[in-house]
Order: sequence, then C-alpha cells, then structure tokens
Amino acid sequence: MGYLNLVDEPRIVVVNGAGEVRAYGRTGTLVWSKDVTGYAVKTSPVIADIDGDMATEVVVATRYRLMVMAGATGDTIGAYCKALGTDTQSTVGVGDLDGNGDLEVVAADGTVIRCWDIEGTVWGAGQQWPQFKRDEWKTGRYAEAASPRAPVVEGIEVVGMDSLRIRWGGVREDVYGRPEWLRRYRVYRGSAPYQASWGVQVGIVVAPDTTFTQRPGTVGDPNVNSYYRVRAEDQYGNQSALSEETVGEFELSTGAATGKEKAGEARR
Repeated sequence: MGYLNLVDEPRIVVVNGAGEVRAYGRTGTLVWSKDVTGYAVKTSPVIADIDGDMATEVVVATRYRLMVMAGATGDTIGAYCKALGTDTQSTVGVGDLDGNGDLEVVAADGTVIRCWDIEGTVWGAGQQWPQFKRDEWKTGRYAEAASPRAPVVEGIEVVGMDSLRIRWGGVREDVYGRPEWLRRYRVYRGSAPYQASWGVQVGIVVAPDTTFTQRPGTVGDPNVNSYYRVRAEDQYGNQSALSEETVGEFELSTGAATGKEKAGEARR
C-alpha cells in the first residue's frame, strides 16, 4: 500500500494467481492491471522511488525476473528490470544500505543475493512500502502515528527589492529518531507572533527542497513585520509541529537614500 503518484490517495497493490499485478483505490476500484504471465510470482510487491523522478514505482520479483512498473500507470520500465536466477521466492527490499542517502534494491533467488544501486533517495518520493510487511518491525501497517520532527529555520533573506526567501534544515527523522520520508513542507505567514491559528498557509514545498520565496508586498514598509513558520508532512500525511516559536520576526525596510535592504535578527 502507498501513494503511486504522490497526488491522489494511497493505493493497494496486489499480485494474483493469474499472473497479474493490480492497483486498487481504497473503494476497490481497479486503477491499473499489469500482466506478468510467464513469470511465476510467489512474492509481494513493494513501492518505492526507483528512478529518482519524485514518483513511485512498483517492484515485483517474479521467479526469474525483477519487474519494475510505473506507479501511476503500471507501464513496465525496462531499464530497471533485471534478470534473476531461478526459483526466486523472496520479496525484494529497497533501502539505503550504505548510509549515503541513495537507495539500493536487494533481491535473492535460491542461491544468490543481488544488490543494485538506483537513483532514488531516502528524501525524495522515498519508500512507501519498501519491503515485506512494510518495515523492519514487520508491522504490516501503512499509516504511522509518529510525526516528523519540526523543521528548524536556518535563515531568511531579502531577494531583489520585494521578495523574502526562507531556508530551513531538511527533516530526516520522526519524533522518535527513526528515519522519516517526507512528502512536503507547508509554509505559513502571519501578521503577528503567536497567532492562535498562526496566519494562513502561503506555500507548499515538495521535499527535498528546503527553501521558499514569497513576495509579501510589504518589503520596504518599516511599519510591517513578517512572521513565518514551517511544518513538515511525511508520506503518510502525518504533520510535524510548527517550527519553534515564530521562526523569525523580521523588520524589513528600505533606506530612502541608499535603497539598501536590511533584515532584523531571527528569533528561533
């Protein structure tokens, strides 16, 4: 189970006895079906970003071949399909084995364990369902209760004469310190610090990007402060707390004589 295009709802992907890989919506509607007849399937499908294009793929180990299909359509991606040995009966695994942030795919047949480097990263579309029963704890659960850690804003700067750019550190762990796979960040702007509803959402930034630029229309007005906060959201829809306090209180003014911009110190 997982997002197949990172836009719509999560899909359920199964392999049936007729040699088909099928994706269903949560109401049971068939989204797509891929015939892999001729390749006996005794394993479960996994869902991860294999080619690093910020969209997920479905990976299935048939008895003799590793099959990779586009998550949104089910079309075979031939460049990533690999020949296996004989009698493959173990579900493939996708993960960062060497700790460099890039994903690898592991498959084992009756005699050989094979591992391939791929373009996907742990901070992109990530690992929706990367192994048998989803995780190393074998929970078999898609939705998690753990939220990502709150982002930490690193700075803000004036861009040109009328825009602001906010920067924050990428979130890579949940609140328990376990690896986290982010989907996006939500950016909020308020007209005063510590607002009860904390202003309005002014932007969505798709991970792994960690910058946001806005033209608030108040740069150059010495009587107006800008207050920003950022929230992280993981692949399962769990959202972090807002970044600490106000992210920053910034007095932005343009000197009439010099035309130079200046930004006050951020409070975090």
